[in-house]
Amino acid sequence: MAFKRRREQHTDDEAYSEASGSGYDAPVKKTKQPVKKKTKSTPKQAKKKSKAEDAPMECEDARDIPHDKNLHRISSADTLCDDLLTWFTGVNETRGMPWRKTYDSTLSKDERAQRAYEVWVSEMMLQQTQVATVIPYYNRWMAKFPTIRDLGAATIDEVNAIWAGLGYYQRASRLLAGAQKSVKSNNGRLPDNAKDMESDIPGIGRYTAGAICSIAYGERVPVLDGNVMRLLSRVLALHAKPKGKATLDILWEAAETIVKVKPSPDGNKETIVGKRHAGDINEALIELGSTVCKVKNPGCADCPIQTHCMAYQREVQTPAASEPDIEDLCTLCEPLVEVGVTAYPMKAERKAPRTELDIVTIVEWTASKDSTDRFFLLLRRPDTGLLAGLFDFLSEADVDEKLTVKACLDKSMQMVKGYIEGPFQKTADPSLSRFFGSQSEGNNDEKLEDMLTVQHVKPVGDVLHLFSHIRKTYRAQWVKLSGGGTEPPAIKNKGKGAAECVWRPYSEVERSNISTGTGKVWQLACKMWG
Repeated sequence: MAFKRRREQHTDDEAYSEASGSGYDAPVKKTKQPVKKKTKSTPKQAKKKSKAEDAPMECEDARDIPHDKNLHRISSADTLCDDLLTWFTGVNETRGMPWRKTYDSTLSKDERAQRAYEVWVSEMMLQQTQVATVIPYYNRWMAKFPTIRDLGAATIDEVNAIWAGLGYYQRASRLLAGAQKSVKSNNGRLPDNAKDMESDIPGIGRYTAGAICSIAYGERVPVLDGNVMRLLSRVLALHAKPKGKATLDILWEAAETIVKVKPSPDGNKETIVGKRHAGDINEALIELGSTVCKVKNPGCADCPIQTHCMAYQREVQTPAASEPDIEDLCTLCEPLVEVGVTAYPMKAERKAPRTELDIVTIVEWTASKDSTDRFFLLLRRPDTGLLAGLFDFLSEADVDEKLTVKACLDKSMQMVKGYIEGPFQKTADPSLSRFFGSQSEGNNDEKLEDMLTVQHVKPVGDVLHLFSHIRKTYRAQWVKLSGGGTEPPAIKNKGKGAAECVWRPYSEVERSNISTGTGKVWQLACKMWG
């Protein structure tokens, strides 16, 4: 909604974050875990072990197990990498992702740049969205914008039309902005290294740059999305604040250690395992984290790097009682409050979403009181920021939740008079006379048929729309205008940079690149009209 926005809350429309979990997550067939033989177990510890597969148990007291800080480093990267890639060889085509292709070192510079574009689109779509949902959107996108130059020449309306329904719309506007920058400054190519890509292309952070450059260009740079964070936290038995700098530094270092493993000197260099291609390694980490090392019910029995996983080893056997030298003691990990693989990573403290109330005004105009040709006023959001480039109804964001019905209706009329050129004639409805004084607006010579009439201002109802960080209520009002000519009334000139306002026929409102929240408000109004 747009009329008055108090502040932009997040980097994207629904708390989107470039470094947050990607949508590679997918359900996999559950397999029953075999009973694992424990070693060095005391009766007390055996009693605590749950029968459920990898299920955490609350501890009576927090478990603070002293351990060497070197536990949080990858110690056998070559073996881990080969085990990982051997597994990936059998699953890399399972889910039919059209953007996942075999790396070809013979591609020309332009062909590699095209691969980078394809990977970029897929990675942006996969952020916060699952693979099954993304595939049809990706195919439609590539049909409409097959190259980065095609995308760079598009409008935000064309981009949003393809993106509609996928959510987190700022991802689409960032793709457009990045394509335009690449066409203008880099001959229609994305940079071929992660450092330049992250610094030069808007909307690309360290994770996305690493994914693109490792997969398309073969650069040995790491990736760390939510799936890989979870996987490596378990491999390293790292139980520390998940968003802390020291924690992230350890995880990035581990991811880098794995991806920088060089091609096998002894193995078959024509196989995925032998080549140890950087993109294959990173895709394998993401795939393993999303399909096996899941948040709940991880499939440890099917994990190819089970023997490298310190969290798993700690679950099936008791850590040695000896304490490390004080200089080597880990001071980062927090005490465990549960046991099991799913105790890792440490749970982040989640803030409850705040509540907000927006006043939304659906403005309708007809040439006459009884005309069936209905037009509705839409306001386009800016090309950057929250819900970039989408159309909304007039609104005022984050108002006092204790506003009376009368105060809400007043705000709607203030919006109408703030955007629409009059003049308005005095209405017969006494409840609306406060907006016009004792006389009609305009000159005495103004003909009544040239003046707008406010037929009514009515409440439509409330619509709840949940963002990850906001519990938003849209309180909708319907303002019905008529007259003033045979065309919809003019919009006031708000000056350079002002939001674009358009009148759309009733039949076109739902097809006008409106946001999800606006669509809910529109559906509620349509039900009221019957």
